[in-house]
Amino acid sequence: VPVLFLAHRKELIDQAAGKLEAFEVPHGVIMAGYPLDLTAPVQVASVQTAIRRKLPPHFKLIIIDEAHHAAAESYRKITEQYPDAIVIGLTATPFRADGRGLGNSFSDWVRVASVSELIDWGFLVPAKYWAPASVDLAGVKRSKGDFDEAELADRVNKPRLIGNIVEHYAKITPGQRAICFAANCIHSRAIVDAFKASGIPAAHLDAETPRGERENILADLALGNVRVVSNCGILSEGYDNP
Repeated sequence: VPVLFLAHRKELIDQAAGKLEAFEVPHGVIMAGYPLDLTAPVQVASVQTAIRRKLPPHFKLIIIDEAHHAAAESYRKITEQYPDAIVIGLTATPFRADGRGLGNSFSDWVRVASVSELIDWGFLVPAKYWAPASVDLAGVKRSKGDFDEAELADRVNKPRLIGNIVEHYAKITPGQRAICFAANCIHSRAIVDAFKASGIPAAHLDAETPRGERENILADLALGNVRVVSNCGILSEGYDNP
């Protein structure tokens, strides 16, 4: 069955292609900067590239990664080209950013596993939590069900709080590889500066980081040359780093 796998971020495209490669599934990648091979039965496509190119007409199965985005116009423009195809969405958060459901995009849903089950089966590691120094979030506005990014960043981008991150990293997980999730890019760069000031190799990632630099940073993290990667909106949805 010809399959189209859709994702919206380079890391997710590379991740899906890597999994298919590991299982020896013939596949192609439809994304700017990648060689095109439309003869393969499975195509892993960037949504941004797929809406700008003429796609093969024969896909019978469409799989949408991070399917809470499926209601967006870009996804609909693609799926509407294949009215007879089966569409399967994958997501750990089956609701849109505005809090609404996905009933307009999918006719049914299947609960595959809970977080606790995935931990029991060995797919996820048990989480341990340490609370940081207290953060005053009183009065911070909310937008689309979450804290307003600019106001949140202003509250958390404080030397005391950032120093607390570095202090606890050195105390609890010294020398181990780590990923930080920042409120915005300014906050992320400040975190990286604090780690570097303490002699810990660190790097920042965001949507504006050039592709080659992004690949090098993640490769350095995998090798341990970089100990900490702080990011804003890049290593969040669907990112898999065993």
